[in-house]
Amino acid sequence: LELVEKRILKGLGEWLKNYKLELSESDGMAGQDTQIVVHEKSLKILETEIQTLQKQMDKTYDLLEQGVYDTETFLSRSKSITQRIQDAKDQMQTIRDKISAENKRQESINNIIPQVEMLLQVYDSLSDVRAKNEMLKSVLERAEYSKEHGTRWHGSPDDFDVILYPHMPKDKT
Repeated sequence: LELVEKRILKGLGEWLKNYKLELSESDGMAGQDTQIVVHEKSLKILETEIQTLQKQMDKTYDLLEQGVYDTETFLSRSKSITQRIQDAKDQMQTIRDKISAENKRQESINNIIPQVEMLLQVYDSLSDVRAKNEMLKSVLERAEYSKEHGTRWHGSPDDFDVILYPHMPKDKT
């Protein structure tokens, strides 16, 4: 069991190093911040579009009242504008959902690195098995242990594989 524990800690250390490198190479957070800014600009554009469409709707009422539009033309224009307003509102909701998901993802990224670093620093100093287990659970979804052969007749006791699944933010949709 101690060998598995050491292998998990070693794997977490390697994962952390690679994850930090991956973030720095992809300009991790800066790229995500840019994505949020783009989404926020899109929201403002859609808000402006909705305001413009509302003004168009008001004009259709004015034109109906002035007799320029007959009822059929008014209904046609009104339906078209209402649909465009609804489409813009739907797009806004989709963008808000993307912003929310990206913010949660960034928060998760910001939290996972310090959590793993803390675990690696204090894990060996903990004497309580439950505390160690809770720390591991806070950063790992799961760890899979596999062994090809039993150690009694085949090879050394550290002849096994451990696959780690850290709690990671889900990719953007």
